[in-house]
Amino acid sequence: MFESSAPTQGNAVHTSTYDGVDYYFTSAEAKASFDAAPEQYLPQFGGFCAFGVQVGKKLDGDVRYADIVEGKLYLFVSAATLEKYLEDPEAVIAGANAKWPGIVNTPVSDL
Repeated sequence: MFESSAPTQGNAVHTSTYDGVDYYFTSAEAKASFDAAPEQYLPQFGGFCAFGVQVGKKLDGDVRYADIVEGKLYLFVSAATLEKYLEDPEAVIAGANAKWPGIVNTPVSDL
């Protein structure tokens, strides 16, 4: 799965495009792994902030504020939001998983 237990900012030298989105990787090997099975590496909740999803919002996630739990990548909108998530990650993930099906197809402007 992931090369490390902590997300790392990639480099545009190692870019893959999947479903119209560019993803940057730290190495050619990481890029090749993604290219072989992108669904294993995609951020949860479409790349939106997991904490935001938990409260019914679609806020842009940022890999600088991320966590990997059980091989899944969760992004957050800011350092403060990541800190809040770290107080009870299981509850945030469970809440976001419960909320996501109801908002996945809702435009950001309608939330």
